[in-house]
Amino acid sequence: MRTIYVEYFCDEDLGDADAFYEVQADVGSLTLITAWSNNDASYRDEYMSSLFKYLGVEVKPLPKKYKKEAKKLLGKMWGLDLI
Repeated sequence: MRTIYVEYFCDEDLGDADAFYEVQADVGSLTLITAWSNNDASYRDEYMSSLFKYLGVEVKPLPKKYKKEAKKLLGKMWGLDLI
């Protein structure tokens, strides 16, 4: 089963957003898969987990050690220069 990670952001830089990431286990690098503003939609595990399971994907919370990098990747996707 493939594992992807979800992170919820709520701050002045990004606003409210959900983002999905993959960690390349062999090198430990983080890849942003997709994200959206919570003004448009909100990830709800209780509704989406069965779909992901059917597709062979397990969704877990993003490990804390990746949170700073995750924020930078999302900012870059949205055209923001976050340090």
